[in-house]
Amino acid sequence: MKKFVKLLLILTVIAICLSLTACGGTTKVELSQYLSVSYTGYNGNGTPRIDFDFADFEYGIMSQWKDKDKMEKLGELTAVEATITYAADVSEGLSNGDTITVKISLNEEKAKEYGYSFTGLEKKFTVEGLTDPIEIDPFAEDIFGSGKIVDATLEGIDPFVCLYLYNNADLSDPIRHITYKADKDWNLKNGDVITITATMDEKFQQQGYLLTRTETTIAIEGFDRYASAASDLTNDVLQRISDRAYQECVNGGSVDIYDGSSNMTPWGASIENIYVADTALLAVNNQIDMEYSFLLVPVYKTITTDEWYDMDAGMNTTKTWENVVGYYKFTDVTVHPDGSVTYNESYVELNGNYTDTNAADMIYLNQLRSTYTFIEVPMP
Repeated sequence: MKKFVKLLLILTVIAICLSLTACGGTTKVELSQYLSVSYTGYNGNGTPRIDFDFADFEYGIMSQWKDKDKMEKLGELTAVEATITYAADVSEGLSNGDTITVKISLNEEKAKEYGYSFTGLEKKFTVEGLTDPIEIDPFAEDIFGSGKIVDATLEGIDPFVCLYLYNNADLSDPIRHITYKADKDWNLKNGDVITITATMDEKFQQQGYLLTRTETTIAIEGFDRYASAASDLTNDVLQRISDRAYQECVNGGSVDIYDGSSNMTPWGASIENIYVADTALLAVNNQIDMEYSFLLVPVYKTITTDEWYDMDAGMNTTKTWENVVGYYKFTDVTVHPDGSVTYNESYVELNGNYTDTNAADMIYLNQLRSTYTFIEVPMP
C-alpha cells in the first residue's frame, strides 16, 4: 500500500512538471489545460460558454514558489493574468458534432518580462450535449386569435379600428414568455394589413425553445366605417336626415340670431317658411381624429317677433328676418358592410341661426375649415 501511495505522488509530480516547468528562471505553462467549454441553446443553434480556470492556473504556478518570493511574484502573476483573454472562432449556430477552436490571447512581452513562457494558446472542442429544439408555433389557431390564449381582438369603426393584444398564458407556460408586437395597432381602417411579430425570451431560447415562425399578418376588413364621401350616403338615409332636420326646426329650440358682429335674441318669436337646403355638407377630418366626420344640414326659415324694441321709436315693433339659416349637425354617420347607413338618432345639434349664408360662413364654417374638408352632398 505504501508503495502505491509513493507511486501516485511520483506520477502527480511528473504531471505537474510536464505542464509547468521552470528552466533558467523562466516558468513554462501549458494554458489549454485550463480551458473548458459548455453549451447553451439547442441543437442547430448552440452557443459556447468558455471558461478558463484561473484558480487552478494560479495554484499550479504558486505551488512552485518559495515562501520568500511569494509577495513579489504574486503581483507579477496578477499583472500577467489580467491580460489573458479567450474566444471561440464560432460563437453561435452550433450543432452536435461541430468543432470549434478556442484561442487564448495575452500580453506576451509582459509575460516574458516576469519570466513566463506560455504554450497551448489554442484548443479544439467538439460540440456535444445540445438537445433538439422544443418547437412552438406562436400563431397556431389554438394559441393566437380572438378569445385565445394570446387574445388578438380588433374593435372599432374605420378609421378608428384598434388591435388589442393580451398574452393570458400562465407564468409557467413558455408561451407567456413570448412577446407579441404589432407594427400598427390603432387608427386602422379596412384594407390595412398589419404585421405581428413574436419574440421568445432569451432565457427560454437558451433552454431550447424554438419559434417555428416569428411573424404573421392580419387584414383589416368587414368593419363599419364612418362616411367620408357623398357616394357613401344613400337616398334613404338622406331623406330620413332631411325629415329629422325639418322636424327639429319645427319643434323650436334656440332662436338666437348671429349677424357676424353681434347676436340677437328675439322674444316671442315665431318661425315660418321652413325648408331644407338642396345641399348638405359632409365634414371630413383632414387628419384622423376622434370626430372623423359629420353631416351639416342647412335649414332655412323666417323668424318674426312682435316684441322687438325699436330704440329710435322707444317702443316694441314687429321685426322679421327672412332666410335665416341654421346648420343641424348629424354625427356618427356610419356605413355598414351591407351598404346600409345609420346615424346617431339620439343626438342632433343646432349650431346657431345666422342672418344669411355669409354670416354662417364667417362665424361657423370658417372655424371648421382648418380641421375639416367640406364635401357637398345633394339632398333628396
